[in-house]
Amino acid sequence: MANDITGFGSAISLVASSTFPVGIAITQLADDSDPFDMSSVKIADTAMGVNGDLIKWSRAIGKPVTISVIPGSLDDINLATLAAANNATQGRPTPRMSLPSPSFTPTGASSPSRTGS
Repeated sequence: MANDITGFGSAISLVASSTFPVGIAITQLADDSDPFDMSSVKIADTAMGVNGDLIKWSRAIGKPVTISVIPGSLDDINLATLAAANNATQGRPTPRMSLPSPSFTPTGASSPSRTGS
């Protein structure tokens, strides 16, 4: 039995607290790149101290997410609207939006994300 590793049939449910409070389902994912990509981040590090002791520390860091959709599609237009609403412009306060976005596979399994802003 082969495992399905493609994004075919997947959907991302995106809720933006002020732009899309009800939420939108992103289903028109591109097939020429990873539809949902999270780059690797380094959340901890170690170093050798002056006395030869091992020093370790953690750091808080955001996880950038890339969503690839078909250019010109309704999902592309919705994401452009969301990006425009989040841009800080002169004379307008910086928006404070909450963006939780679980993804769903064709089998219905979900992969929830933590609330981001």
